[in-house]
Amino acid sequence: MLKIAKLPKDGVLMAVLSSVTFVFVWLANRNGVGWSYDSAEYVAVGSSLSNGMGLLDIIGKPSTVHPPGFSALIALGMWLGFGSATTILCINAVSSAITVVCSFVLLRAATLNPWTTLYGSIFVVVAPALMWQYSMAYSELLFVAIEMLMTVVVLRMKSLWKYSLLTLLATALFYVRY
Repeated sequence: MLKIAKLPKDGVLMAVLSSVTFVFVWLANRNGVGWSYDSAEYVAVGSSLSNGMGLLDIIGKPSTVHPPGFSALIALGMWLGFGSATTILCINAVSSAITVVCSFVLLRAATLNPWTTLYGSIFVVVAPALMWQYSMAYSELLFVAIEMLMTVVVLRMKSLWKYSLLTLLATALFYVRY
């Protein structure tokens, strides 16, 4: 008779999968993340914000093109003494872990088979499109993580605090991506 192996508890699996994706992102980008013009713009605004000069873009004019949320996180990291590259790497790694945990929670709610949840979550960990995004200094990763949190709150949370939390998450989404 064939026995199907039992999986560890959901919390253990989520911790392992989120840790694995965090380490993957960290190791893959330990020499720095990829940059584009938008990345330089985010860092310039974050740098001017951390130096107390306000939201100034790369040429020193007020930034009106990009939302200030991602730059504000970069500024916070710089204010705490981390460089912009390390701050972006931390944001990407944490965003990847949040995305994997939320994917696990949503898959677990959608299927009765724990193996489907595990395989789907592993796919999210190693998905090439996501890994490429994690290697760049873009605000999309943070946006996806906040959006996934919002989805989990909408579908899984049952208390009245849900609406306050959704308001905060929607505001965060707006400030990360217009």
